[in-house]
Amino acid sequence: MNSLSNHYAHRKRRLLAVPLAVLVTVVIVGGCLRLYQQHQYNVELMQNEMRTAISYQQNHYMPAKSYMENMRIEQGIQATGSISDTDLSTMLAMMDTSQSTDPALVHSRVLYTLHFLKTIPAHQSQKIYDATVPLLSGNPKQVATLDKTAAAIMMGTLKDKRAIPYLLPLLGDQDFNVRRDAQNALKAIGYSKAS
Repeated sequence: MNSLSNHYAHRKRRLLAVPLAVLVTVVIVGGCLRLYQQHQYNVELMQNEMRTAISYQQNHYMPAKSYMENMRIEQGIQATGSISDTDLSTMLAMMDTSQSTDPALVHSRVLYTLHFLKTIPAHQSQKIYDATVPLLSGNPKQVATLDKTAAAIMMGTLKDKRAIPYLLPLLGDQDFNVRRDAQNALKAIGYSKAS
């Protein structure tokens, strides 16, 4: 009787070992497949970014190297919520668009990247503010819509009360996006008509 129960116990262990081995194999193969798919996605993403960078350069918006640097910095900001002083200087240098055929596109690209900041030390906030104000300080009818929306979003991110006089005229802009982004920025700053 004892040998019969040992036989069944051994057979039961063998039968359980097969499904366990199959399960382990499925998990390992599934994990490898997932890693491969993620790798393929990353390759496609990088290829798309390279195509965009080349397009930016061909259209004289900004050099491909600058675009790729912008993307590298954006990934760092999204991962950490902050930016180094060196990377901030690099980003703000991109705002010099004297060689660009579409300065507003470059400004919006840079400010879009910076709006992901969660932690902005005072000295960095000041530099970003100083680079952004010129986009709002001219005649609102002569400033590109893309500049106005990007600058309004950035001012909302900075939450700097000094931006209020630059944002108020945007509330009457003909473009809905400009009005909405200015209103959101004023709200983020804490502005109310009673202030």
